[in-house]
Amino acid sequence: MHGNKRTKIMKPQITILVCLAALMLNSCEDKLETNLTGSLSGVALFKDSYHPVEGVRITTHPYSSAVVTTDDGRFSIDKIAVGEYNLITSKTGYKSQSITLSVKHNQATEVEIILEKSISSENIPTFTANFYPPDKQTVNDINITFRWQVTNTNDSINYGFRLFEAGSPNNPMALTNLKDTFLTVNALKFATWYYWQIEATNKSGQVYSEVQQFKTLTFPSNQIMYTNLAEETAHIYVADTLKLLSVKLISFSHHVWNAKPNHNRTSIAFESAKELSPQLYVMKTDGTSVTRITTSTIGSYFHQNIEYDWAPNGSHLVFTSYDKLYRINPDGTGLTTIATAPEGKHFREVIYNKTGNKLYVLVVGNQAKDRKIYSMNTNGTGMELIYENPSYAISGLSLHPNNNLLLISLDISGFSSDMGRMLDARIHQLNLTTKEITNISIGKSTGTNDLYAKYSPNGGKVIFVNVSNSAGSEPSIWMMNTNGTNRTRLFQNASFPFWYE
Repeated sequence: MHGNKRTKIMKPQITILVCLAALMLNSCEDKLETNLTGSLSGVALFKDSYHPVEGVRITTHPYSSAVVTTDDGRFSIDKIAVGEYNLITSKTGYKSQSITLSVKHNQATEVEIILEKSISSENIPTFTANFYPPDKQTVNDINITFRWQVTNTNDSINYGFRLFEAGSPNNPMALTNLKDTFLTVNALKFATWYYWQIEATNKSGQVYSEVQQFKTLTFPSNQIMYTNLAEETAHIYVADTLKLLSVKLISFSHHVWNAKPNHNRTSIAFESAKELSPQLYVMKTDGTSVTRITTSTIGSYFHQNIEYDWAPNGSHLVFTSYDKLYRINPDGTGLTTIATAPEGKHFREVIYNKTGNKLYVLVVGNQAKDRKIYSMNTNGTGMELIYENPSYAISGLSLHPNNNLLLISLDISGFSSDMGRMLDARIHQLNLTTKEITNISIGKSTGTNDLYAKYSPNGGKVIFVNVSNSAGSEPSIWMMNTNGTNRTRLFQNASFPFWYE
């Protein structure tokens, strides 16, 4: 698959994500729970006269709260979490201060701040109120372009950018020496409060912006996950069927395919040939904690799409490996053989039914049209033939929510390829009770294949991939009704769609 070149994702945990310990969000976020607190107070004084200074803005890094000195120059922060802090001051016309201090349990920490006038205070940068994301708002994305604006820009200005994740225990990080008044950060966490602050420095002095806060997009419900491949880099997206929302979750520098979230949407499994042979991986939904959970090659004859599936409760996965069907935990432990295929056959695809008490498997021989669908109990017993048609190659398995209809693709051209190539694959709906099978690819273009069909969570729609039968063609994701009407293209250069429930 080929397409336009995309900007490679910036992972915040590697580049510019600044995490903050002991964050408190006044009315918008629950406070970080800790029993270990102290207090912090102090006074701000002019350097020349030692008179108190009113209106000095005081913040801490890591962030605890923001206060302003009173007319006697004093400030206080009560019940601040214990730890090491940088106390940062900001007042127009004066140099900012950064003072390192410690807060100890049940102890009062006092600090004296000496303010010194800037050399040319009239040229000190001044922040306007034009910040993006808007303060205390929810942003409908996890890929954010931060923007800010300053006045008094006669001198060259360097910017520092700090981004804090609410409640994170990690050490803070920062970017410095930025020249632009915007910065894009990709792949933030879903439904998470963040704080951010800008530092502006020129030869006249240094100032800090107000601490801004925002919340990222709540993880989408009833959406579609799919894979996009551009310049040999794989991108996993979540999007809605109206194409109003498209969020890139994660990018890989190697080919990945067949990404599926568990039903709780806490983890995503996918397949990859990063280790040369196809393997199964699991990661968190934000793309972190990527773990390979298989150690032997997964696959079978014609293994372009080796299927696996999550158990409905997310406790484990099942996957195929030649003539074996395995069960494994999401952390890679508990590998158990469920079943062995009939002699001379391989397991190719496997799915659970919606209640988790039955498996459906596609069993293949060494010929493209030697494919049969079986059902079995989850312990491998009771293997029963459901469907076979020696005239056509079969691929794809998707079970309707009522557990009585099964989607498959049949190559009605009757072509037999050593590589598993199909020429005229059409989606069919198999009634598991009557064994009646119905073609629903009624609007498919000549010379193309309809593949990887999946029922929507309510059973009313089908998503699938349509691709030319020529090698190297660009696939696209489509949606239609279960009777084949209202066939609509959703995403180009995209494959392996999967519905979120």
